[in-house]
Amino acid sequence: ALAPPTEAPPPTHTQGAITDGAEGENLLVVTVPDNVKPGDMLRVTAPSGAKLLITVPDGAVPGNQLEFSVPPKPEPAADTAPAAPQEAAAAPTTTKDAALLDEDMAAVRMQSAIRGHKVRYEMNEQRRLEWLAHYQQPYVAEFDRALALCVTEEEERAVEAARKAYMLAESKKIAPRAKPAGNCFTKCFADKKKSEEDLAATKLQSIIRGKNTRAQRQEENRVEWFKYYLSIRNFEEAKKLAVSPEDFAKIEEAMAPPKPEDLAATKVQSIIRGRKTREEMQEASRLEWYNFYLKSGDFAKAMEMAVSPDEEAQVKLYQEMANPKEDLLKAATKLQSATRGHLARTETQEAARIEWLRFYIEAENYEKAKELVVTQEEDEAVEAMYLAKTAAEKAAEPKPICACLPCIKAVGPPPGKERRAAFEMALEEHDWDAAERLAQTEGGQTE
Repeated sequence: ALAPPTEAPPPTHTQGAITDGAEGENLLVVTVPDNVKPGDMLRVTAPSGAKLLITVPDGAVPGNQLEFSVPPKPEPAADTAPAAPQEAAAAPTTTKDAALLDEDMAAVRMQSAIRGHKVRYEMNEQRRLEWLAHYQQPYVAEFDRALALCVTEEEERAVEAARKAYMLAESKKIAPRAKPAGNCFTKCFADKKKSEEDLAATKLQSIIRGKNTRAQRQEENRVEWFKYYLSIRNFEEAKKLAVSPEDFAKIEEAMAPPKPEDLAATKVQSIIRGRKTREEMQEASRLEWYNFYLKSGDFAKAMEMAVSPDEEAQVKLYQEMANPKEDLLKAATKLQSATRGHLARTETQEAARIEWLRFYIEAENYEKAKELVVTQEEDEAVEAMYLAKTAAEKAAEPKPICACLPCIKAVGPPPGKERRAAFEMALEEHDWDAAERLAQTEGGQTE
């Protein structure tokens, strides 16, 4: 991008000396001051007081002496006053030179402003052309956004031509190579070829839709950030995201100072929004207190908080439900009396049941005890006692005596005939330890 032009430096002030030249001309000798280069303007004050504006020629360096020819001084007439009239006559010439100098400076400033505006316009135009070319690149292929940047019919036609060329190139990449007509492949697989062409077209359409979707999302994201930067008055970032003349116009409009009527409208809207917010907060607080009084039974205050016929009807309904009529009170009193009598009789029966339950448990008559249980805890307790008794009885039963040698070693020798049979078995098995334990007499020991 082109950099904006710098403003012309102000003329440098210096003093000049007058010397005599040929044919009555006066030469103005000027020494080039420091920090002055060829092309700069010098404001020179002559010894007569006249102010001149000269341009430093090419090749001049600080310290060089420049000579400029100036008109000769006018000779005073014989019958005129000597000095004062001449100085007075020189004054208009000096005033005219100063006016010309001011006009030149105004023209220079105006040209600088015009050049700055022209350069800014050229920068925006160059940026638009760069984005236009970028969107038409094959690896970007965002032709809709390129059309949005077009300002002439020629540019629109060029974008459409680029779009057609891109789609043709993509179709050639994806479409399968055509088979020669009339061969066996074409005859046997015509339907398959048609389906492949459909798949290729579908794939191309999918690619184009995907790119259009991504471009649309990028554009939406750009618009959102552009609006955000405008809202926070960050115009530098907004200018980076601007791509159309409308965007730049919005930036210029936002940078302009607000109008008095707009400020007044904004203030009125702020007051209205504040009042609306306060009313909403008060309404929410009223509803909270209304529900609190309604549920706590303070119907008088709930009625004070009611503001609509529906709310008043709701308060009356709650009040009627909380204050039943006289017959309902009598029915409730009678029912409570019957309930208390039934409870008293039930308590007596319950005490007798518990006494009998304890009696049957102590007598270990668990069948009768199970007939008197009424809760799950009592049933589980009686069942546990019954199982414990059964297990104890089973453990107390005598175990059957086994005559095998492992049982003899673990338990002991069996009595009677079984002992003799076990003794003989131990001898046959050559289990001498078991045989010694089973031997009852000295003869057995000898055996």
